[in-house]
Amino acid sequence: MGLDALQQNTTGSNNTALGEGAMDHNGTGSNNTAVGEAAAIVNSTGNNNTAIGFNALLFNSASNNNTAVCSNALSNTTGGNNIGLGNGAGSNLGSGSNNIYIGTAGDAAGVGS
Repeated sequence: MGLDALQQNTTGSNNTALGEGAMDHNGTGSNNTAVGEAAAIVNSTGNNNTAIGFNALLFNSASNNNTAVCSNALSNTTGGNNIGLGNGAGSNLGSGSNNIYIGTAGDAAGVGS
């Protein structure tokens, strides 16, 4: 629901997208939830992800099992099994996996793997 939400979905199933551009590029990813403008917009094959907030999980395209809550949480991650709670939490993570970020722009020095 929303302009361009799940617009490019082909075989992905059990997805929910609410907001302009939410999961716009999803093709085959399944079991995802995106709520907010541009939430998980680049997700194409990632599964089991939850993105709530403007630009949450913005550049996640193929990773699985991420949870991002609040604007820009985990917005630049391409890794999997991450949790970001708070405005910009984990936004500089990159390809790291198995991390938890809590708080505004909560970027810890270490990376899980």
